[in-house]
Amino acid sequence: MMEATNHLPWCDLGDLYPGPNAPSLFADLDEVGRAAEAFRERYSGCLAHLATPALLGAVQAYEQIAERAARLASYAALLAATEGMEPAVATAVETIRVRMGAALSALTFFPRELGHLSDGRFEDLLRTAGAAPYAPWLGAVRAVRGHLLTDAAERQLAEESAVQRMEWVGRYDRRMHALCVTTEHGSMSVGAALRLHTAADPTARESTARALATTLDANIEDFTLILNALIERKQREDRRRGFDRPDAARNCVNRLGDEVVDAMIDAVRARTPLAHRFYRLKASWLGRDVLDHWDRSAPLPSVAAMKFEWEEAKAVVLQAFEALSPEIAALAGRFFEEGWIDAAPREGKVGGSACYATVPCAHPYIVMNYRGTVRDLLALAHELAHGVHQMLAADNGFLAAAAPAVLAETVAALAEIVVLNGLCQRSPPGPARDALLALKLEHLINTIFHHAAIHEFERRVHYARRDAELTSALVNDLWLDSQRAFMGPAVRLDSSYGTYWTCVGHVFRAPFYAYSYVFGGALALSLHGRLAEEGQPLVERYVSLLRLGGRAGLPALTALLDTRDRAPSAAALATAALDAVGSLLETLESKRP
Repeated sequence: MMEATNHLPWCDLGDLYPGPNAPSLFADLDEVGRAAEAFRERYSGCLAHLATPALLGAVQAYEQIAERAARLASYAALLAATEGMEPAVATAVETIRVRMGAALSALTFFPRELGHLSDGRFEDLLRTAGAAPYAPWLGAVRAVRGHLLTDAAERQLAEESAVQRMEWVGRYDRRMHALCVTTEHGSMSVGAALRLHTAADPTARESTARALATTLDANIEDFTLILNALIERKQREDRRRGFDRPDAARNCVNRLGDEVVDAMIDAVRARTPLAHRFYRLKASWLGRDVLDHWDRSAPLPSVAAMKFEWEEAKAVVLQAFEALSPEIAALAGRFFEEGWIDAAPREGKVGGSACYATVPCAHPYIVMNYRGTVRDLLALAHELAHGVHQMLAADNGFLAAAAPAVLAETVAALAEIVVLNGLCQRSPPGPARDALLALKLEHLINTIFHHAAIHEFERRVHYARRDAELTSALVNDLWLDSQRAFMGPAVRLDSSYGTYWTCVGHVFRAPFYAYSYVFGGALALSLHGRLAEEGQPLVERYVSLLRLGGRAGLPALTALLDTRDRAPSAAALATAALDAVGSLLETLESKRP
């Protein structure tokens, strides 16, 4: 394998807008604002009196405005991710966000009034010719009608969300982006310091971890202030909407009952000793009795030596996708051929990796920082799977294209498993293949158990905030408690690890998103086992499921795994998946010297 180089692609956002000062962008900003106000004047307060065809026409008009607004918002998000440190870009991003927030607040009446239509009117709407593509969105609107407020209150909340929440999230992003970690290897960003936790050199891992802990500790009061503000704002809205538990709003978005989420988390918690056993095994591989937290993600030597040139990474991922489905591989290939991936690390670019869905009338973009490691390869596969899913679902239209996160993360986790299996098959039997199997096991444990621990941390933090303002010491302790329960006694977590919660962006940007990865990892492992057994017929049903976009949810996914004319529960699938994790762990334990 070759050394990764700097010859990496940058994406061109011109398919959305020519630039942040383009006349077409400002024309769309003006038009969306005008259209939203005109829509409000035309339809507010009169939906119940419209003829059913006219009511469907209102839904279609709403979709057109919302999609145009989302195109602008997507462009702003991509600008911030790729060039966010440029002052002119930051100004453009803020302008788009503020103006789109104002426009969208004018539309808040529409879902509320739709949700409160009589049962008869709603059924008539669903039966109207041309309404079928909107059924998933209409059903979601109907499902939350008990949590919708008055028009004035909804508009106020929308404006607060556009200003107050984005102000605090933006403050978090800017604060995190501006942090400079001074190490023996030079000054670096928080993201770069976290990457060094996966370095082969143990001295580099330790020194970087200590420097990062010092930096985070020096800024912990700022992050605690931001967390307090965001949770307090969320709790205020939850109370007004009648949500009695902090993850209830997220569960509604995912179309999951609270009991389904609890059953999944409980099933994972019951098998946490698997994670403890893995870390004991990893400690022995590294010649240690106990791992320090900076050694938890240390690579085994043969994995650390693997480097993938960009073209090789492309070949590896597409070959693995081809083995799963030629159609999926062909769609993934377009991201490389048409310049939809921004992979080059550079100053001012956001850390991590993400697939930006944009809107169905355009195409997704992937933004990541590729450095040629196996973990980068898996991140590329993960985001490509999201992108392919979004492209397959685009024909459903804007309101029905986006799948619930638990399904989307299952698709992405399956792509990672497929690529890891491909790497194992390419490697001859011996230590190198065993190391890849160990990486696969570690990846599954992080996806499932680590994110279950994050979910538990968030749950406890949100409940604690109900009683009093959070202190940094309390949040740090809650983080350490959740992480110790996950990692077990083979990983030493001292107070220096207590501030690492600040690096989990979802805690600030998307509360309770973490459990989507728990579902995704467990369900993907079950799905991969069934694909190996059933082959092409199940693959075809799987691709058909992806085409459904937002018309599919967890029930559609579990139906794929139906074995006795009855779809298994998510908890049953988790148990089966964790049995597979246990089998892989036993295989690796048997190879321990």
